[in-house]
Amino acid sequence: MELRINITKLTHIILFGALFLLYSCGFSFLQSYQLQALMIATAVLIFMFFSCKEMTIKKKQVLLLIFALYVVMGMFVWGVEKERISLIIYITALLIGVLYVLNNVQVSKTEAFFKVIQYVAIFEAVTIFLSVAIPGLMPQKLGFLYRPLVIDTMNKELGRGIYSGFIGEKAAAAYLLNLGLAYTLSRVNIGRKLDKRNLLITAALFIAILFTGKRVLLLTAALMFLASLLAGQPIKKKIKAVAIILLGVIGLIVFVKFVPAANITFERFMMTDSYETMNGREDMWASAIEIFHNNPILGCGYGSYQKISGSLYNGHNSYLQLLAEIGIVGCAMLAIISIGAIIRAMINLHSKKSAENYLALNLLIITFLYAYTGNVFHTPTQLITFFMAISIIYSYKKSLD
Repeated sequence: MELRINITKLTHIILFGALFLLYSCGFSFLQSYQLQALMIATAVLIFMFFSCKEMTIKKKQVLLLIFALYVVMGMFVWGVEKERISLIIYITALLIGVLYVLNNVQVSKTEAFFKVIQYVAIFEAVTIFLSVAIPGLMPQKLGFLYRPLVIDTMNKELGRGIYSGFIGEKAAAAYLLNLGLAYTLSRVNIGRKLDKRNLLITAALFIAILFTGKRVLLLTAALMFLASLLAGQPIKKKIKAVAIILLGVIGLIVFVKFVPAANITFERFMMTDSYETMNGREDMWASAIEIFHNNPILGCGYGSYQKISGSLYNGHNSYLQLLAEIGIVGCAMLAIISIGAIIRAMINLHSKKSAENYLALNLLIITFLYAYTGNVFHTPTQLITFFMAISIIYSYKKSLD
């Protein structure tokens, strides 16, 4: 009796396992930067060792590879000194994304991964609803699961009427909920209808995003939902879709009326104080622009914004921070890759309206919209999500219906 192990399958399991922990981490033992760095570094090394013999570099992937090499070189050659852990996190996240594309990971595997993420997002939504119903549930009754810093963050956010469920941080929670919604809506598109199950999941995830108070991610979810209802539909069905949207808006207004806790996101939209509205982002953006002016061509090195600006946080605008860190040269390459991905995604959708093509488009919507106020290209899971979308788009092959 022989025991055969599919090495490629094993490496994918390890890779997806590490990614799953990164996407869904909310508890203390998973929130250490050192542990996160170790997980993604281990996944990359194993993935590289066993899969490099199968790797093929196609013409359309050359620029992506050059971009990755340029970014890594910049971190060591002309970038300022950074913490070793930060270097490991940034480099391994970038490598795992590029290798994901170059190894031509099967689209079905990526879909299966996001199906699991959908379940995690549903669990996250449930814990948010429980937090609303049971005040202090996470930081007080389940506080032993979290680090003191996370408990402090939770308490501050709860004091403002913001809920983050088991994830423990509003931005990470809202992003995870959007990923779950992206997968759900990709299934809606191929079914050409919003059946009861998908309707329930969509509603639950959308309402949970409301409780996080994240404005741009709420708009992102709304745009994905709108695109899902209108994409590729005949005129009669588009009219029906508009009617569904109007009913949804009315339902949302009624919901917020009777559940005041869900009103936090709209209150943040209506804030008139510019500093409160932007949460200090204007200062971060000004710093990024100043750094860019000092290093316009090559930038100051990927991941060096915090060191140079003296900020505790990333720039909360990935576009401006990338301009500062990788300059015009790096941003030009990324722009070509991104625009090419969008065009190819639309071509793929026109060729075949499949779940994977809708999923790729949804992931791009999340990436490029949230990059305006978030740290998409400086957060490992979010950066890898972008490469996963690229992988789906590059791996797509025409097939007869």
